[in-house]
Amino acid sequence: MKPFCSGGKDDLKAFQTIQGEGLSQRLLNPYYFPEPLAPALAKRDGKPQISLSSTLRVIRAASQKCDCLLVEGAGGVLVPITKHLMMADVIAALDCDVIVVSKNELGTLNHTLLTLEALRSRRIWRMKVVFFETKNPDASSKSNPVWIAECPINIGVFKLPYRKSKSRLEEANLRESKNFQKTLAQICGPDSFCPVVRTAEKSSETKD
Repeated sequence: MKPFCSGGKDDLKAFQTIQGEGLSQRLLNPYYFPEPLAPALAKRDGKPQISLSSTLRVIRAASQKCDCLLVEGAGGVLVPITKHLMMADVIAALDCDVIVVSKNELGTLNHTLLTLEALRSRRIWRMKVVFFETKNPDASSKSNPVWIAECPINIGVFKLPYRKSKSRLEEANLRESKNFQKTLAQICGPDSFCPVVRTAEKSSETKD
């Protein structure tokens, strides 16, 4: 699911293609903003106000309908959801495992390490990094994953190959991609993300 979505709906269409009728529109994306802006800056048009408690509530409702729930963020861990709420605050409230997705190219070390540091500052420790390969790898593409994997922060590092279509993922292509399936199974294995759902269901706190 994707609690907050701004601008285009390509991600939401991809989710629906992959999981079919798994989640209703309300659970798939409770907050949508037509403007391609951070949620805190987008116009609300009288829609229900966003709160940490309401966001956590809908995530828990979605978790009840699946064995393993993946929750996609919106733009980065420090993206403002409201004036007083960031994506990282939602993650911290969920007490969940985190997949940091990075583009494997020059400059990603800085972006990735800043993201990990922002999470660690909120006492979020269970993290993994997934590098998406680019169409034309540069000189840093081989060393980036190695450097992150060797950093003294004890996180798993994975790589996924470049995919031609960024805007639309077709179910047939996903099924045919053995490498994609294998890597996704490793990232979201039983010792990784299934406990997240149980934590979200049991938590008494009210998060992205």
